[in-house]
Amino acid sequence: MKNGKTRYAMVRTKLYLELHSARFDLCARQSRLAAIARGDRCPCMQWYMNRIETICGDAFAVGGKLSLVDLLIYNKLAEVLTDSEIPRPDFPAGRRYPFGNKEATDAALQQYPKLSAIIASVKADPVCCALP
Repeated sequence: MKNGKTRYAMVRTKLYLELHSARFDLCARQSRLAAIARGDRCPCMQWYMNRIETICGDAFAVGGKLSLVDLLIYNKLAEVLTDSEIPRPDFPAGRRYPFGNKEATDAALQQYPKLSAIIASVKADPVCCALP
């Protein structure tokens, strides 16, 4: 039992650190703003989503129930700010959506069924029912 909890904690910590430290930066050769201006999706986003997809479970990231990792994946890939949540009227539209473009992120997620299932699990959870 201890090994299972230790492995879970290691996977959870690793995903948490990767989600928050990678920040889906473009490679050093490109500027993220220039890529967005050209309409390109971040190639690092695709690489990173593929990496998460390969280590996640089918309906939940780790274990058989909702965890912090599932919520972080939802937060980074699916959560949007509604009009009532915007802190000020001049809040940039690109900061309301994952990666600044909800449609492009949703299109990218279609290639990753495990990540899509995790997001659906978070949305369907009764504790998280207030999620849009």
